[in-house]
Amino acid sequence: MFSVCLILFLIGSLARHHSINVANQPSSHGNQASKSVINKTNFLVTDPVFRKPVTFDNPARTIEVGLHVENIHGLSLADQTFWVEGWYWLIWPEAIQKIIDQNKIDLKNMVELTNQVEDDSMVIEPEPGQPLQLPGNFTYQLFRVSGKFYADKLTLEKSPFQKIVLPVTIETRPLVLSCTKGGPPCVHLKPQIYQDKTESLMGLYSNLNGYEYQGAQVVSYIHKYNSNFGVGEPVDFPSVDFSFIYKANPIAAFSQYLLPLLVIIGVVLASPSLPGSIGDVRLAIPSTALLTLIFLEQSYLVTIPSLSYLTFLSWLYVYAYILAIIFFILYCWGTHQYITASEEKKRDTEKRIDRIDIYFQIGGIVALLVAFPLAWYLSG
Repeated sequence: MFSVCLILFLIGSLARHHSINVANQPSSHGNQASKSVINKTNFLVTDPVFRKPVTFDNPARTIEVGLHVENIHGLSLADQTFWVEGWYWLIWPEAIQKIIDQNKIDLKNMVELTNQVEDDSMVIEPEPGQPLQLPGNFTYQLFRVSGKFYADKLTLEKSPFQKIVLPVTIETRPLVLSCTKGGPPCVHLKPQIYQDKTESLMGLYSNLNGYEYQGAQVVSYIHKYNSNFGVGEPVDFPSVDFSFIYKANPIAAFSQYLLPLLVIIGVVLASPSLPGSIGDVRLAIPSTALLTLIFLEQSYLVTIPSLSYLTFLSWLYVYAYILAIIFFILYCWGTHQYITASEEKKRDTEKRIDRIDIYFQIGGIVALLVAFPLAWYLSG
């Protein structure tokens, strides 16, 4: 069974090397929203190609934006989408109000929720009444929002024990509220969080079935587009990411995904205990296990998007496939040895088969114990 672990390690080393090379290649989709990744401590890492830090050094051209999510639901890892119900609000100074008046900008169009999908299902409704006037010549407007959003920061290497980040990205619009080369000073988008506590971002119905809420993170940046959208120089837009971090419940993940796999592996590992004389019964166990593994893995794969790497659970399936194939070959050999042996040698042949079966059984158990930490390591 050492070969099982060796095969897992070699395949995993090649897969990790390929994943690192792909991750280090620059993106060719510059006109898309800038990408962020989650490092080992689950902090957002800014993509230097499309994002640059922002300094709020011009209050007269700074729009404050806040968000409160009342409900997150309808998470689909396969589609990388989720639904959000809640509110966002904008606070802007008199200088921005003059830009709004001069350009006749609808208040709903001051910002764009850049990672929202399905425009037909998107609802943005201003709070009834006129915008609220705040001290210092600031204007405040509250909006009700309901829509479907895209999560591009899914890192599923440790699936089904993954952490997921569900972002809501807000970006200024239209062009007069952007940063243009040779134009007026940049308009900045500054997050406004109650008492600087990210707990205020989430409401009563923020729980996701099967997940535990870990917290939120807010990142401000300038989104650098490498397109001029047909006019002049490439433009930059102020953006804010409100990201909500969830971790899969380990008990739920184990019982739903890992336990059925372990049951099948346990049946295969127990099958060498059957006497070598009943070859037909023994042959049926690994072959049936292979078919069951295929259907079981397919039911898991439909719950996640297509990936360029193997997840923790996928590596365990690799082990299970190799185990079932090795045991099937072993039983083919044992059955052939027993059937072709003469009557006077059948008893000795059966003992030899049973003795070799024990070696493979112990090797399979040892390989399983090695496969778990190895799969965790290979999954990144």
